[in-house]
Parts: sequence; structure tokens; C-alpha cells
Amino acid sequence: MTTKSHRRAWSVRARMLAGFLALLTFSLGTAGISIYLLQLTDLQQRIDESLTRATGQLSTSLESGIDPGSGQPFTSIDDVLYRAMQTVMPAPNEGLLATTNGQLRWTAPSTVPLRIEEDPDLVAYVTSAKTDGNATITTLTTAQRTYRIVVIPMSLTSDPTPGLIAVAYDYTKEVADLNQSFIPALWVGLATLVTSIALGWVVVGRLLQPLRQLRHTAAQITEDDLSTRIPVTGNDDLAELTRTVNSMLDRVETAISSQRQLLDDVGHELRTPVTIVQGHLELLETTDPQEVHTTRELVLDELDRMTGLINDIVLLAKAQRTDFLTPSEVDIDDLMHEVTHKAQPLGAREWVTSATTGVVQSVDRQKITQALLQLADNAVKYSPDNTRIILGASATSTHISLWVQDEGFGIAPEDHKAVFDRFHRGDNASRADGSGLGLSIVQAIATAHGGTVNLSSQPGKGTTVTITLPLTHIAMTSTESETP
Repeated sequence: MTTKSHRRAWSVRARMLAGFLALLTFSLGTAGISIYLLQLTDLQQRIDESLTRATGQLSTSLESGIDPGSGQPFTSIDDVLYRAMQTVMPAPNEGLLATTNGQLRWTAPSTVPLRIEEDPDLVAYVTSAKTDGNATITTLTTAQRTYRIVVIPMSLTSDPTPGLIAVAYDYTKEVADLNQSFIPALWVGLATLVTSIALGWVVVGRLLQPLRQLRHTAAQITEDDLSTRIPVTGNDDLAELTRTVNSMLDRVETAISSQRQLLDDVGHELRTPVTIVQGHLELLETTDPQEVHTTRELVLDELDRMTGLINDIVLLAKAQRTDFLTPSEVDIDDLMHEVTHKAQPLGAREWVTSATTGVVQSVDRQKITQALLQLADNAVKYSPDNTRIILGASATSTHISLWVQDEGFGIAPEDHKAVFDRFHRGDNASRADGSGLGLSIVQAIATAHGGTVNLSSQPGKGTTVTITLPLTHIAMTSTESETP
């Protein structure tokens, strides 16, 4: 149960959705963090600009040296600090205070919410501050909160008492407000993720539907039924995968069907010679030399036939392999003359070559020769002595044709397709010996070259078997000739 649940939890659908959500979460998180950091930087700049403006206002209040309330020159630092603090309009979350001689002297009006004088750590920092005459903005963290603070030295020529004004921004409250403003964005992000999960589950499920059909179809396929195929929908990569799998199933079905047929045919064809050999050996009278000699000849003949049959079967089995062919550049016209010469000992016939292709073709010379000699051997077996057998070749812009034509007994129309079946024998089978695999071998060789085999025959008018191969390239090499 644990293994099955684990497989379900981490199916392709779940992994794709998890990857998509991880990417979406990363994107949303990166965007959110970037916006937050930009807002935080903007917040600090805004606070520092406010403190800078306050510093400018306080400095301006001393430039004239005249008390705006009385119209008289300032006489004490207390008056300066009092009037200066009145010129500052604190922003929200901003407070201020003034000290003289290291002691708290003035605080902001009661209408200012931020009472920085109630923070002893801040007061201690301001009263003990040492300045060089310049105002400096800095960050101060106390037990209560964090501030952005500026301490502004104030002085009067007629009063040497040192004075300071501190303007502080509640940085902690500002950041909290910023964080609060991001809560709706956080909920929007979470809603987006939840919606993406639901939509993604549906979309990924539809995208993976062909894969589920593939799994279902594969589960239905058995050794006895290979006919099931997957429905193809759309024109995307999964549709192309479905077509590829269906094509693979076609090949598997063809291969298994051929294998079954081959095993059935081989079992049938080998059973006869084995039975013959076994029967004669069981009945052999070993004391009769003549019978021993006769039986020996019969057994050797049957074993030779079995050897030929096995060799043909092995050749057909190898035809399915990718290394079945060893192609090379072959002059087709020269090849036809060579095959005609090799075929002449097969029988007393009028052998003729008709080859005017001018083609140099990439083929397996040995396999093509074997196929043509097999056709020539069939022509000899099924034609009378001294009749004509023509080995010919011709070419078009796309194909070349190699044929063997005889003037023999011909093949009945109903046998035209069946003659290419393994171990098939037609009405003229009694005229010749053989394994019944000859034309199957020819067809296998042609198919391996990407070609086809066609038969044209009428009873009593001879037979023509043509191997058609796709053309690779042409060289002007051959001239028309006939060789008896």
C-alpha cells in the first residue's frame, strides 16, 4: 500500500504541477521581495528627506538672529530653541525635543503623537551627543523601537550655553505600516497559487490524457491481442508521441505475427525430414550393406535439405537487423552482366542481359546478387529447356528496376500474392525442389533496401519478377547491350 500511494503521490502529473508551482512561487516571491525592498529603500529615503527638511528649517530660524515673536535679537539659547521648535511641523510618526547643557529643556507640543522624550535611551543618547557643529542623520535602536534621528547643534553668540534639537522618526512604526500594506498583496499571491493549483491540475491532466491512454492501451495489449491502438488527437508533441507508439505497435504486431508464422511453418517443414530420417533409421537393417548405403544417401539428402532450410530461415531472421546490409557503390549494368554470367550454369537456357541504366547505385552487392540468382533459379525451375531468360535493368528519375523474365509455365492469378509467403508452393511446385523461401528472401532483401518486389505472370506465358529500388544517384557509365 505504501509503494502504491507513493507512486500516485509522485505521478508525472503531480511532478509537473509541483514544478510549475515551484516556478510560479519563485517568480511571485522574487517579484514580491524585490518590490518590498524597493519600498523599504524608498521609505528610508522619504524619512531622511523629512529629517533633512527639518534640519534646514531649524538652521534658517537662526540666520537672522531676530526673535520673530518680539522682533528683538535673541538674548538666550532657550529662546532660540523655543522659537526653533515652533517652526517645525512634525510629520506622522515624527517627534522632537531640545536640550541645553546636557539637560532636557523643551519637548514637542502635546498634539504630536510621538513622544520621544518618554524613551530614556533616546534621551540619554541626545543629552550625551557630541557634535562637531554639523547635523548627522543616523539610526538609533533602543529598548522601545528603532529611530532614524538627526541631532542639530544650536548656538548663539551672546549665550555660550550649548543647545541641541533632536528630530526622530519612528522607523519601527513606518516599517510596520509598510508590512501591513503588503498583507493584501500576500493574500492575492496565495489566492493566485491556489487558483493556479486548480487550473494547473486540470490543464496538466488534459495534456497528459494521451499518456494515460497510452498506459491503458499498453495494459490491454496481450500476446494474443496486439490490435489495440491509441486514439490520436491534436498535432502537438504528445500527438506525435502517440503516432510513434502506434507505429511501434504496428511493427511489434507484424514482427510477432511473422515470428508465429515462421515458427509454425518451420515446425511443419522440419517435421517432415526429421520424421523421414527417424523412420528410416529405426527400420534400418544394419546387416544389409545395400540398405545401409541407401539409407545413408537418403539421410544425407534430407539433412542437406534441412541445412538449406535453416540457412534460409537464418537469412530471413537477419533481414530485420540494422546491420543486414553492407552497401557500396555498384555499377548496376555491370552487376547485371555479372549475375547473368553466374546464372548460366543453373540450366540450359538462352541467357540475355538487357541493362541500359547508366546508374551507380548504393546497394549491398552480395545481397542483390543473391536475390537475382534466386529469381534466375526459379526461372530455370519453372521454364522448359532452351527457352529465353532475360535479366534486365532500367531506371527512371526516382527508381531503378531489376527484373528476371522467363518463358515458362507461369503462375495462376490466385497465387500471385501467396507466392511471397514463406513455404508457399503453387500449382507447379511438383516441378522443382526447394524450401519455399526463395521469394520471401528476395522480398526481404528488397525491403531492406527500401524497395519492393512485383510479379507479373500468366499461365503458359511466362513470369516476370521485378525488384524496384529508390534511386540514389546516376553516373553515365553504361550503354545498351545484350549478352547471350
